[in-house]
Amino acid sequence: MEAFAVAISTPHCFGNSWYQTCSDIVGKKNDALIVSITTSVLIVVGNIASLVFSVFRTESGKPFLAIVVSININHLLCALYLCIAWVADVVFETSSVVQSKSWRSGPICFSAYGIIISHTLLCQLLMILLSLSRFRVVVSPMKSAFKKFNFTLKCLANLGLT
Repeated sequence: MEAFAVAISTPHCFGNSWYQTCSDIVGKKNDALIVSITTSVLIVVGNIASLVFSVFRTESGKPFLAIVVSININHLLCALYLCIAWVADVVFETSSVVQSKSWRSGPICFSAYGIIISHTLLCQLLMILLSLSRFRVVVSPMKSAFKKFNFTLKCLANLGLT
């Protein structure tokens, strides 16, 4: 319990409001730039590699491929969010209240918020769909509707991904 109390007593974020920047988390401005760009590039490269490997794999069926492609496209939303956050950090470099208020009330902030909320929600829903489809194929391999491409596309459409 003592370590927990120490962690709480030394916060990295300064200020009374929830929207204040946490400049101590990454460190110097150049480190934040390197972390944001590197993370975004790794997300994009990893997901494109996964897409290429999935498409050219002949033993995986179309229904499974549709789910994997949807997961990869969803993960690209995270890279887009990081890019928006990085650009906003560069544009609104100072921590004045006027610029902070301008950023929070602007359409780009709302878009970034929508992107990260969509990514988080869809990530969970896609994992549930993937788990359910694999379970149904294992339990009843001959009768599973998840082996049909059209059924899988309907499931993805209900999630809003197609």
